[in-house]
Amino acid sequence: MKLPRISSAAVHNQFVHLAILCLLFAPFSRSHYFQPHCPTSFAFVSSLSSLSPKSNLLGAETSEALSSIAVSPSSSPPSSSSVSKQQQRQSISSPLQKYVSATRARVDATPVTAPPRHGGLPHSMTPSQAVFNLSHLRRGDEREDLRERKNEGRMIKERRRLYDHFARWGFAVVRLDDEGDILRMNHLWKYVVTFFERTSHQDGCVENIPKLSCVPGSRSPLIKTGYVGYPERGMEFLETRLRLESVPHSPLHEKEKTDPVDLFLPKGIAAILGDNGDNILRRAVEAQKMLVSIGREVVLEVMMHALHDIFGKTTDLLDVEAAAKKIVKDFVDDGQMLATTVEDAENDGEEAVCMSPHRLCRYSFVPKNQNQSDSDSDTARESFGAHTDTSFLTLVPASKVAGLEIWCENNAGDGGDKGMWIKPEALAKENYCQNFNGNNDPSWHDRYLVVMAGEITELLTLGQVPSAVHRVLTVRGAKSRYSAPMLMRSRVGAKMDLHKYYGFCTSSGVGLTIETSGQQEKGKNDENIYYKYLKSIDGIEMEELHMILQ
Repeated sequence: MKLPRISSAAVHNQFVHLAILCLLFAPFSRSHYFQPHCPTSFAFVSSLSSLSPKSNLLGAETSEALSSIAVSPSSSPPSSSSVSKQQQRQSISSPLQKYVSATRARVDATPVTAPPRHGGLPHSMTPSQAVFNLSHLRRGDEREDLRERKNEGRMIKERRRLYDHFARWGFAVVRLDDEGDILRMNHLWKYVVTFFERTSHQDGCVENIPKLSCVPGSRSPLIKTGYVGYPERGMEFLETRLRLESVPHSPLHEKEKTDPVDLFLPKGIAAILGDNGDNILRRAVEAQKMLVSIGREVVLEVMMHALHDIFGKTTDLLDVEAAAKKIVKDFVDDGQMLATTVEDAENDGEEAVCMSPHRLCRYSFVPKNQNQSDSDSDTARESFGAHTDTSFLTLVPASKVAGLEIWCENNAGDGGDKGMWIKPEALAKENYCQNFNGNNDPSWHDRYLVVMAGEITELLTLGQVPSAVHRVLTVRGAKSRYSAPMLMRSRVGAKMDLHKYYGFCTSSGVGLTIETSGQQEKGKNDENIYYKYLKSIDGIEMEELHMILQ
């Protein structure tokens, strides 16, 4: 993530917030943030034309501007001197520097121009290919093994197609088709809109919101909640988290009867939301749990198919599936404790707060130079610069106001260009218009989620699934963009153990060779570079990995 530009007069007051954000919104656009001598001003020319007239998300006043606009990138403050790290982190970061450098290069490779083609899509992608029905992806409590799924038909094909899309592009658009899920999403948006309307129109409201800070008593310095705003950049964020719950139907769960409002952090947000704040927050918590549940399902599918593709030819498929389930259960913080009894929870000392944050965001267009008249080219700007996320997945509910863009790299046969920025919310709107015969439903976006792969998934799938490079644009004359992403991250204390999680693939466990699937000559086996990355973090906590990748 890129940080907002900070004027010299404000550096002293904003420095602490910048330091917190360095840990919170990671990793940033490394190509600009970590290079102190980078240019601070240049123009991006981007194709943002709608997929079709009926999928215009920003309204008539900006449709013409989006056909070919000059984008002013966000600029970043110079990098501060790095704080010396523990010896273990230094030894780990050295092998991983190749990965960090490669990710930085991917961000740097996003070109200045991306000419329109096929309505703003790569040759090998269509709206129908990018959108997946959630009901085709979800499984019941009794999970069938991979060998039995060959005869399962459409649902299994959809799950495989989902993985293939992630492996090719690093993201997918998921359509909710359960009315209860759609209603929860509607409640989530009411909560987001109510919060920002209150902060805009209630005098003294912002001053009463807890400022971004560490959660008292948490085991990790990365667990932060609170509000931070950058008016000069037109950006506001509220970082929220839930306290962990015990697994349903467990002895520990039966002992707990917790009001959802009591699970929500930071405290005091219900009062900000007004007289009906408790009810708004209860519904918002239920929506957040829905997002986490969907994210967990998607991570599991991606991990199972990735490990199947890597090891399936030489390994029992039941072992592959069991390994994927074990990785997801132990690593992905889905808001539920691993302990099932009071005694286990006390003995294990589990973190009480979820590492996976839910973030409320508002992005508004602010002229590059407020002291001078804007140039004609300053039609839109890159409020949130190109970056990847340190997460398993980032789930972004589709917004009414477009702005999220994902960089899609082309293969050699896709027309010769390096790739292009695409608007996933336009894909969602196009899908809605095709399937629901209309364009006037103001709540169409309640049905759609944009799901993007993060760096942790890229590493744990040994490079089979790339992390999504993405950014946020704001457009002159358009309404502010609201966003409510959920970032699926690792549990506090989760530790990489290659023998435990990947030892199934060879009798000797660690030290295997892997089919590199295109990274080497066809038919030639060699040790996958991502496995070298994994070996470098064997035995460390995932929290350390999170810090290294920043």
